[in-house]
Amino acid sequence: MKTMLSLGVLSLATILATCAIACGSSSANDAAPGSSTASATTAQADPSALSGTWAFALASSDVATILRDRCAKSSGDDATKAKTCWDEIATEAAREKIRFAKDGSGHTVWTSFGIDGSKEIVFVAVPVELASDGPGHVLAKIAGAPKGDMAGQFSKSSINVMRYEVVDARTIAVTDPKKGRLVYTKE
Repeated sequence: MKTMLSLGVLSLATILATCAIACGSSSANDAAPGSSTASATTAQADPSALSGTWAFALASSDVATILRDRCAKSSGDDATKAKTCWDEIATEAAREKIRFAKDGSGHTVWTSFGIDGSKEIVFVAVPVELASDGPGHVLAKIAGAPKGDMAGQFSKSSINVMRYEVVDARTIAVTDPKKGRLVYTKE
């Protein structure tokens, strides 16, 4: 659980950093240079494309390189220890998810959470208003107070919008200025 919470902080910190910079439509929020953007067409992204639960795809995300390097360095370049380190991180990362779902009153809520056995641990849940933001992108504008284990950190960050790339029907991504492109796949 300790690792999962640290990865939850990783995901939340990523969202916090991304959103602090991503307030609005800015080229700084577009996919990283050289990344694949299958959705880069002239059609506006449909905000309903974000609906559902999305699992963090560590191996497809830019942060994988950083974490693999960290494992190699901490293991003294011992391949077995580096693999064990990576496997632990990958196992915990597979438990991290985000969800866009309607609440009882019909408002969309963005939730960042982790799975611990059969228990769901909500890091942050916050109402959002979804809007197309040009070809292949959807903005999730914060529309209420956050709840969850990391709600205080989220509030302090003064986030007011998150920008998601809709890669295809099963893949979305958000770009963090420090960690790069973070990918999520539909469950």
